[in-house]
Amino acid sequence: MNAASPRSTSQPTLRRAGAADAPAIRRMIQALILHSGNPPATPAPAEELARHMSGPHPDIEGVIAERGSKAVGMVLFFPWLSTWRGRLNLYIQDLYVEPTERGGGLGRRLLAAAAREGKKRGCKGLLLAVEISNADAARFYTRLGFQRIEEERHWLLAPAEFEALID
Repeated sequence: MNAASPRSTSQPTLRRAGAADAPAIRRMIQALILHSGNPPATPAPAEELARHMSGPHPDIEGVIAERGSKAVGMVLFFPWLSTWRGRLNLYIQDLYVEPTERGGGLGRRLLAAAAREGKKRGCKGLLLAVEISNADAARFYTRLGFQRIEEERHWLLAPAEFEALID
């Protein structure tokens, strides 16, 4: 290990994320936003994240990686049904690993933990989006066997237009 990487030789522990992890998750989402190079954005408040992670059918679930008592990585996910392919997948909403923890396999371990959770529910695959400017992430996912879906693009209906559609 070189001096630029103070990562310990022991692996961080993984555990299921819960509503109480919302402040740490929010911190990591903010770091992910800054890393993306996109214009600054404010992640959902911790209270809202906690609400979406609570109850018998949470909107989003996750796995936290901890070194000691500090969260150093996370993966957030939810089930997604592909009606065209006829199968249930797990959508990876966010994957984040602290810079000091990168390069040691933690991202792969987090994705594997999410995949195991998905398999318990009958999921057959993982789906995620990668920021166009994030070449490192694209290479990482390609090494794991992810394939880019060229024929699909995401489209977003923003809050104001969403409300206008309803009215």
